[in-house]
Order: sequence, then structure tokens, then C-alpha cells
Amino acid sequence: MVGREFEVADTGIGMDATTVARLFRPYTQGGAAVSRHFGGTGLGLYIARQLAMMMGGDNSVASTPGEGSTFTVQVDTSCG
Repeated sequence: MVGREFEVADTGIGMDATTVARLFRPYTQGGAAVSRHFGGTGLGLYIARQLAMMMGGDNSVASTPGEGSTFTVQVDTSCG
């Protein structure tokens, strides 16, 4: 794959492995406290992953509780 990779990092609360495992599923969010505070339907990361996959790539996240998270998007930019 000839592609591009984009990263977005934060120094927020971070997430444990259980939370990260369900992030890209439809209608799920990081946790009840997050959804109560910020709202939303839990579709954003699911849709972002579907779009990246349609472009031959994927989305991923690396996170450490108490330190923050880094979200990565890869897309195929080849013309063939």
C-alpha cells in the first residue's frame, strides 16, 4: 500500500485496553461518564473507520490510562 498516515494525540485521561477494544463499534463510547458529559451517539469513530477502510486503510488507537491517547488513520493514496 502506498499511503498516508495521520495521527492525533492528546494528553487527556487515556483509556484502558477494555475501553479501547470497543471504541470503533457503532453506538459505543469510552464510558458512561464520557457520554453523559459530552453527549453524542457513539458513531463518529465507527464512521471514521468505515471511511478509512473504503480508502484501503484503517484507524487505530494507542492509549495509556492517565497519560492520553494517539489515534492513527491510514489511507491508501496509490492511483492504481
